Amino acid sequence: MAAEELWKRLDSRPPTAAAVIIADHVRDVDEFVSRYHVRAFGPRLFWPDDVPKTQLEPIDPDKVLPGGIVALL
Repeated sequence: MAAEELWKRLDSRPPTAAAVIIADHVRDVDEFVSRYHVRAFGPRLFWPDDVPKTQLEPIDPDKVLPGGIVALL
């Protein structure tokens, strides 16, 4: 039930980008990109059994992400 409520909330105000900041958290990025048609950002390296289908734009140090967030790696 909690997941359904989360999706409803996101659907009411869809995200404009997706950012994976920890490689272990890549599991849902494909669903976000597919559902909301957004650009996706993330790390360059993943666990071999957990590589997203979506090609992520790398988050490098000092990269400015949508919304003005600056990566401080």
